[in-house]
Amino acid sequence: MAEGTSYMDTVVSNMHSPCGSLPDPDCQGYLCKLSQQWKSWKKRFLVLKDACLYFYKDRNAPVAVGAFLLHGYRVQSCSMTGKKNTFEAIPPEPLMRHLRFLADTEYEKKRAELCQKQLQDGFYANSDSDNLT
Repeated sequence: MAEGTSYMDTVVSNMHSPCGSLPDPDCQGYLCKLSQQWKSWKKRFLVLKDACLYFYKDRNAPVAVGAFLLHGYRVQSCSMTGKKNTFEAIPPEPLMRHLRFLADTEYEKKRAELCQKQLQDGFYANSDSDNLT
């Protein structure tokens, strides 16, 4: 973050940037996210950077379709009828949005959970091994 730039200004700027232009993401890769409006799964390319989860339509998208500030969220496995490899991000307040994710494999699920748990612990591992893909 540039000196004198607020966290929210950085988040807004990052949302208008391609995912590949975000320097040193904490974690990135494809996961399916459960849409609350339509109750359907949408595959998205996700980038976790500085406690913000950016959603892109795909790896080559020019801008993010959304972002969530994950401060205070708790990550845990969950079970959903007919779905394996699901986990959820539980908000610190009941009126905040609950997020549910679906990974293609158990390995991808564990990698995503680990990335988000590192966020919870205040630990950021900025290495290529943190990529989900």
